Amino acid sequence: MRPPLNRQLYPRTTRRSAFTILELLVVMSIIAIVAAFLIPSLGTSSGRALDAATRQFVGDLENARLTAIAERTHTRVIVPISEIPILGTNLTLRSYVIASLDKTSGKWTQRSKLNRLTTSVAFDPTQGILQPSASPAPSPTILISDKSFTAPYVEFRSDGSTSLDPNVPSQVIGIGDALVDSAGVYHQKNQKLKATITVDPLSGAVTTQ
Repeated sequence: MRPPLNRQLYPRTTRRSAFTILELLVVMSIIAIVAAFLIPSLGTSSGRALDAATRQFVGDLENARLTAIAERTHTRVIVPISEIPILGTNLTLRSYVIASLDKTSGKWTQRSKLNRLTTSVAFDPTQGILQPSASPAPSPTILISDKSFTAPYVEFRSDGSTSLDPNVPSQVIGIGDALVDSAGVYHQKNQKLKATITVDPLSGAVTTQ
């Protein structure tokens, strides 16, 4: 029979669990990678709204240009900068519409539904094409039902170019984190939340800053 162990001579060993430096580095790396993907999605709702509105408007500008080329006609993206009752109410600097020239009738017809921006986003009337003195100056545009109104626009031609004056440097459209009051006055909220869309007069290329 084996004699009992002497606990003083053979003390029980206790194993302590702990992270190694390598394990800590791996965990920190994983956290950093996850944070890099997660932080942009946690931005302010105003920032997300501005980004979504900008991407939608840029996409519609590009689609209007492709439509003009494909159908060998002229297509306009029109932005109301004042109240236009025939289109609706509360649309000043908050909406845009796309129209194409009908070669047969010679009239401008609406291509799609009226596109509205979210309530926290608006076109900036103090910048580029939407300024009263911008080129081209606002001119009558005939839509469906033979209704006409005056508003600035970007017109794409059948070769992809635009009606914009190539000698005017600021061929841009601004979209900002802003509100438009009942009188149609633009009020910028966060000055840092603003997108500038540039339209090249000759090529019709659209870029965003």
